[in-house]
Amino acid sequence: MSISTLSFNTATRSSLAKLQTQISDATLQMNNAGRLTDVGRSLGRLTGAAVSARTQETSFKAQQESNKLVTTRLENIDASLLAIRNGAESLGNSLIGISVATNFGTLTELAKSGLQQLAGSLNSTSDGQYLFGGSNTDEAPIAYDVNADTSLAAARFSAFAGATTGGTKSAVTASEMTAYLSDAGFLGTDGVTYRFADLFDQEWGSEWSNANSDTSIESRISKTETITSSASANDQAFRDIAAAYTAIADFDLGTLNDAARDVVTAYSRGKLTSAGQEVIVAQASIGTKLNRIEAAGTELQRQEDIMKNTVANLEEEDITEVTLRVTQLETQLEAAYTVTGRIQNLSLLNYI
Repeated sequence: MSISTLSFNTATRSSLAKLQTQISDATLQMNNAGRLTDVGRSLGRLTGAAVSARTQETSFKAQQESNKLVTTRLENIDASLLAIRNGAESLGNSLIGISVATNFGTLTELAKSGLQQLAGSLNSTSDGQYLFGGSNTDEAPIAYDVNADTSLAAARFSAFAGATTGGTKSAVTASEMTAYLSDAGFLGTDGVTYRFADLFDQEWGSEWSNANSDTSIESRISKTETITSSASANDQAFRDIAAAYTAIADFDLGTLNDAARDVVTAYSRGKLTSAGQEVIVAQASIGTKLNRIEAAGTELQRQEDIMKNTVANLEEEDITEVTLRVTQLETQLEAAYTVTGRIQNLSLLNYI
C-alpha cells in the first residue's frame, strides 16, 4: 500500500463528504416529520407497498371530502322540506276553526305567500346546483309566476264558473265545485270538461316545473355503497301543496257562496294534510341517508388510519431518533474536521 499526502487528503475529503451527505439527508428527514428522504432507495422492494398504501389513504380521504358535500346537499334538502311542511301546516291550521266567511281575504294572502315560499324552497341551491331539479340541477325547477296579478288557474276557474248552471262564481254549487276539483272533472253546459287537477298532473311540466324526475343523482359514499342525493319538484307532495295553495289563492273566495267555499277549503285542507305526511316521510328518508353517510365515514376513517399507519411504518422513523442521529452525525463531522486539520499539518516525514 502506498502512503502519500494525496492519499491522506483524498480519504479525508471522502469521509467529510459522506458525513455531510448523511447530515443533509437526516436533517431533511427531520424537517419532513421523520419521513425517509429517498423512499425508493431506503425501502427497495417494499416501495410498491408504500405507494399502494399511500394511494389508498388518499382515496379514503377524498371519499370523505366527497361525503361532506353530499351531507351538505342532503341537509339543505331537509331544511327546504321542513320549510315547505311548516308552510303547509300553517295554512292548513288556518283553515280550521275560523270563520272563512269573514277571513277569506287573509286566507287568500296566506295562500299566495305559501306559493311564493313553496317556489323559493323548491328553487333552493347548494354549491350552485338546484336541489329539487332531479337530474336537471342547472335550471331552476319552478318557473311558475306566483306573483302575477292574474294566473292561469284563476282564468280557468272563471271559465269553469261561466259554464256552470248559474253561470257565475257566486252561483257555483257545492256539487259543481266538488266535480271541478275531482279527478273526473266537471262537464260544463258548453260540453267542455273542466278539471282543476290538469294544472298539477299532465300540465305540471309545461306550466310549473322544469325539474327532471325520470333520473336521479346517485352519489357514492363508499366503495360498495351509493345513495340518491337529489330530489325533484315533480314529487306528488309538492304538486298537492301547490294545488291547495292555488285553490285558496285564485278561486276568489269572497265571491263564492258558503257551500262552495266550504268545498274549496276542505279540499285544500285535505291536500295539505296528506302532502305534509308525505314530506315527513321524505325527511325520514333524508335522515336515513345521513345516518348511512355517517356510518360510511366512520369506516372510511378507520381504513384511512390503517393505511396512514402502514405508510408511517414503512416510510417514517421516530422523529426523536432522527434528531438524535443528526446530532451524532454533526458531532462526528466536527471531530472529522478537527482530525483533518491535524492531518493537514502532518508531512510524510512525520508519518515515517
